[in-house]
Amino acid sequence: FFDKFGYLGAVPLWYNGFTLFNAYAPGWIFFTYPIYKLTGDLLLSTFLSTLILYLCGFVIVWSLGKELRISKIKRTACFLFIFANPMIIGAVLKQGRIPSLMALVLFLSIVLIALHFKDRPTTPKIILLGLAYGALILTHQPETVLTGLFLTGLILVKPNRERLWIILALLMGIALSSFWLIPFINAA
Repeated sequence: FFDKFGYLGAVPLWYNGFTLFNAYAPGWIFFTYPIYKLTGDLLLSTFLSTLILYLCGFVIVWSLGKELRISKIKRTACFLFIFANPMIIGAVLKQGRIPSLMALVLFLSIVLIALHFKDRPTTPKIILLGLAYGALILTHQPETVLTGLFLTGLILVKPNRERLWIILALLMGIALSSFWLIPFINAA
């Protein structure tokens, strides 16, 4: 539908018509669309997108383990525990809920960024937190709410000046996703 009708386009052919992305987050579609344009095959682009998300998940879990000084065996086991458990396989691979997988990968990247800055001073790299948060808003709402609660902990442990930079980074993420977020809220 995105290829044919465009962003927030009216889709008259299905369910008596609806507005595309009016009630569903477009993050994964934005992520996969360039792959679709390169391959021209919806099934192949979905497979490649899923594969890329699993690879990114592995890199992020590996980096989290490195940040927490966990052994390589435990990092690998943690990746398998998170990404190869029956719940994920059932939800993502069998039901096709790949946006949930992308939200999980983005959540883990936010956890990695938060752990990096927990005991270190805030630097301009905190912008990565805002970018990941904005991408998460565009991808899946339940994980966005949980991430907001998680990031409250980071904000509480930092001094006031650093709290301000973290909050500004998160507001930047909200602003970057506002092109979809505002119509989504207005439609509700």
